[in-house]
Amino acid sequence: MKARPVFLAAAALLAASASAEARYACAVKPTRDGFVALREGPSTQRPIIARMKVHELVGLLHPDKEEIVRSGDWLYVRWYPGTKRTADFIPDMDEKKARAGWVRDSLINCFEE
Repeated sequence: MKARPVFLAAAALLAASASAEARYACAVKPTRDGFVALREGPSTQRPIIARMKVHELVGLLHPDKEEIVRSGDWLYVRWYPGTKRTADFIPDMDEKKARAGWVRDSLINCFEE
């Protein structure tokens, strides 16, 4: 019977890590013009690197710092072109595809409740 508390603890740990993963794997929100700009820096005055499409995967963790990097209402992100994220599906993050840049935090959906 001692296996049951261990099983419950493992299940709780797994659930916590799954929600953390979901929080860092976000998606581009729909906009009127059909894209969200990925920029070189945290400002609309900075050049556009790419035009991200609706529902494409956006990761929030900085690869070197393993933390979320923010400047005001801008987030440093890694964008995975052509990779779709939904509320029910978190795809693998293929780092060979990733492009880094800045995006307004209001333009991505991290599916948090």
